Amino acid sequence: MIDPGTMYAIGAGLVSGGIAWGGVYTTIKGVKAEQAEAKSALMKHVEADQAVQIDMVDRLARIETKLDDLRE
Repeated sequence: MIDPGTMYAIGAGLVSGGIAWGGVYTTIKGVKAEQAEAKSALMKHVEADQAVQIDMVDRLARIETKLDDLRE
């Protein structure tokens, strides 16, 4: 038969392990959600930045054309 102290030790170990695993699992799940949110925000930023870059290239092309016209 198992000593009651040993049973308490085993039980405490199992409970502590379960609590630790639950904390790790919850943390990992939260990190995954934060990563998905950050990725979504990054994609929105990249799309907005790309639109600005296209606009700037278009403006620079028009300025270049006007400068060429002035040189002639």
